[in-house]
Amino acid sequence: MMIRFLASGFGSGYLPFMPGTWGSVVGILIVWALLYFNVDISLWGLTLGTFFIGWICSHLLVKQAPEDMDPSYIVIDEMAGIFLTFALIQWYDIPLTPFILVLGFLLFRVFDIIKPFPIGWVDNKLAQSINTAGLGVMVDDLIAAIPAALIVYVAKSLMCC
Repeated sequence: MMIRFLASGFGSGYLPFMPGTWGSVVGILIVWALLYFNVDISLWGLTLGTFFIGWICSHLLVKQAPEDMDPSYIVIDEMAGIFLTFALIQWYDIPLTPFILVLGFLLFRVFDIIKPFPIGWVDNKLAQSINTAGLGVMVDDLIAAIPAALIVYVAKSLMCC
């Protein structure tokens, strides 16, 4: 029960239409709350912790139902991807303003949905085995965070110079 609750992004993965987007919304709300309440927590640490919890939960859930190697209700991967997107953006010394939060969210969702190379390739390769399916659920979202954050960096650099 707790494994499904965590993996589903506190239940958001069961919402109708676009569960991955709902999981991403939970992730961005957590980032916003940390910023708003000035909670001193590393987004890198949050990403890493969410990744490992998600990997374990995803692995256990896929083993229970191997006919679906990436169930749509598992959205903790989107949360980890959102956290990494904003950790990278902060690493580029870009403040997480409301505009940057929305831009990062939208770009992350685009890359997570369309899965250009290598995102889709990694996703497919890891999803071929029950032993790596849990990892496959998580890794493609972390890879999707990289170009999302990079585009935010480039856009911010072009606007400032």
